[in-house]
Amino acid sequence: MTDKTSKIKVGVIGLGWAGREHLKKYAANSRAEIVGVADTVRETADSVAGVYGVKAFYDPQELLEVKDLRAVSVCTPNAFHAPLAIAAARKGVSAMTEKPMCTTSEEGRRMVEAAERAGTKLMVAVCRRFEAGSVYLKKVVESGYLGTINYGRCHWLRHNGNPGRWFAQKNLSGGGPMLDIGVHLLDLTWWFMGSPKPIHCLARYFGSKEENAVEDIAIGAITFETGQIIHVGASWIAGWKGETASILVGDKGGASRYPLEIYKDIEGTPTSMTPEIREVDSFQAEVDHFVDCVINDKTPIPNGVEGWNVVKMLEAVYKSSDKNAPVRIT
Repeated sequence: MTDKTSKIKVGVIGLGWAGREHLKKYAANSRAEIVGVADTVRETADSVAGVYGVKAFYDPQELLEVKDLRAVSVCTPNAFHAPLAIAAARKGVSAMTEKPMCTTSEEGRRMVEAAERAGTKLMVAVCRRFEAGSVYLKKVVESGYLGTINYGRCHWLRHNGNPGRWFAQKNLSGGGPMLDIGVHLLDLTWWFMGSPKPIHCLARYFGSKEENAVEDIAIGAITFETGQIIHVGASWIAGWKGETASILVGDKGGASRYPLEIYKDIEGTPTSMTPEIREVDSFQAEVDHFVDCVINDKTPIPNGVEGWNVVKMLEAVYKSSDKNAPVRIT
């Protein structure tokens, strides 16, 4: 039986934009009690803690020691996702990391193993899975209406959208736009296509060769053991207008997520359909789902293994470009 009344104690580590958004959503969830926040910048920790009337921690490890803490959101720079999620698991605390789950496949393996040993939940915050249009399109694909989705194409291109700060420092971010925004569309398109096992990648990235710099643009082709293929691209400073796309091509029809559109032959006539969907607060839906999974011992969407597979694909994009050759994903 689903428990709809219990509350859990939660905390947030990392209090930039993402961390503050997580806090807003926890505050709006009647089953979550915020008991602390952590940030290495004391002024930030104090300021945010004051808003919610909770204790500020300057060392995330101290937040993890709070009695009966059940869950945390990890919203730090990417390089710290793995060590903090692993530390949380060792304390018996479930973790939802911001995307990407981590920066390397080895980190992903250790995160998954730590959560499995501890019996805690590990979830990745990819809010686009929780958009009403995405949930609808997933159901359409699973119904078989579009047939088998053999090809997916996704990209997120910005013309003037470099966030700077730690995002542009490889030692903190692990990579540039592919890890920052490409991850959203790759995860979403892969999920639509049934989350097949990736096996090969051929990719290129372009940009500065300076030490600790990240790419300007990255493009890759990923193939799967099912025979399916995804083309993915991402840039903060593309020589093109801003554009977000997730396109699915099946053997009975196709679909686009942005904008939401279904394409199919009906009575012999190619027909484009635009479903009327009332969107929801996908950030709230994401946090609500995590809280529910912790309370009711459910498997999160996406779980740690899914997040790990996405990181494997992202890592392969950089490895393929560095080697100037296709790479195998294991």
